[in-house]
Amino acid sequence: MDAPHIDLNDDETIDSETAAVLLHCDSQTVESLARRGIIPGTKFGKSWVFLRSQLCDCIRDKAHEEAELRRGGMRPSEREVEDGSGAPAPRRGRGRPRRVDLPVLPTLDEIRRAQAARQPDEPPKH
Repeated sequence: MDAPHIDLNDDETIDSETAAVLLHCDSQTVESLARRGIIPGTKFGKSWVFLRSQLCDCIRDKAHEEAELRRGGMRPSEREVEDGSGAPAPRRGRGRPRRVDLPVLPTLDEIRRAQAARQPDEPPKH
C-alpha cells in the first residue's frame, strides 16, 4: 500500500492521521505529542487539527536542536535543566529505572543474638 501523497500547501489544516503520515508515526502518538505541547495543534470537538506548516517548522527546529546537541557531544536525554542548577533533566519513564541499592537486612541468627544480648535472663513478655 502506497503512502498518501502530501501536498506542501502551507495553509493547509490536517487531521491526526495525515499528521501521522507526515511525522512517520502513529496517529495516537501525534495526539499524545499534541496533548503534551510537544507539537503544535488544537482540538476542535473530538478531533485534533494541525497546520502543516507548523508541523514542518517543528520538525525543522527539532532537527536543528538535536544536531546542535550532537555537535556539542550531548544527547537530548543529557540536557541540563534550564534553571541553571546543572542537574541532568529528569527521565520520563523510558529506559531502565535507576538501580537503588537496598539496605542489607540482618539474618535471623543476628537478630536472635542481639535480642539475647539485650535481655540475658528476662522471660519473654506476652
